[in-house]
Amino acid sequence: MLNTNTLILENIEIASQVYKMTLDIDLREYKGEFLELSVKGFSLRRPISICDKGSKTVIIYKTIGNGTLEMSKLKKGDYINILGPLGNEFPIVEGNEALLIGGGVGIPPLYELAKKLIANKKKVTILMGFNTKADVFYENEFKELGAKAYVSTMDGSYGFKGTAIDLFNSLNLSRDFCYACGPKLLLLAIEREFSDGYISFESRMACGFGICNACQINTINGPRKICKDGPVFKIGEIIYE
Repeated sequence: MLNTNTLILENIEIASQVYKMTLDIDLREYKGEFLELSVKGFSLRRPISICDKGSKTVIIYKTIGNGTLEMSKLKKGDYINILGPLGNEFPIVEGNEALLIGGGVGIPPLYELAKKLIANKKKVTILMGFNTKADVFYENEFKELGAKAYVSTMDGSYGFKGTAIDLFNSLNLSRDFCYACGPKLLLLAIEREFSDGYISFESRMACGFGICNACQINTINGPRKICKDGPVFKIGEIIYE
């Protein structure tokens, strides 16, 4: 785990209120699903999933509050303090094919997962759900990896009209296993459709180490902390309230 000031190589808007930040740091030797970023003027760090662990590190975030709005103002050549990587990762399971389902800014960590799956000679299909065409991002990037990528939008302005689960139900795909990340409503739908697989649960966090209890969640194995015990959990493990 690192705690370091990192050079920003790029910070650009790639969809409506969605930004891609490229950091001049190689995190490939470090395990972990997300980073805690320190934003000037804010006491609490912002947890952001890692999209790509290459020779450079890519994160993708949405400006949903004042902290991320301030992050979006950072420019190439600025520095930002990162803590991490933190949390667990999606495990690579047996099988020749893998189904990934993501919604909105829950999609970025599935990109790093897709890279690993394809490196392990697995055929990857990803279903990506958005609200409108203006929200769509990374469709081509998944395709360039070699994955089959399908897009749905709630208003039908791009791709299939409906949710990612509606899209899934329209395709002849296996219900045996999936990986998923996205808003709670999507994960609830995933739990209904699949009995096996892994989900990455989104949550507000503070410390990132499991000390503050800000991200505690109930599971069939008792209370767990998303930052320390997750954010990746097995399907069927979380008790939704």
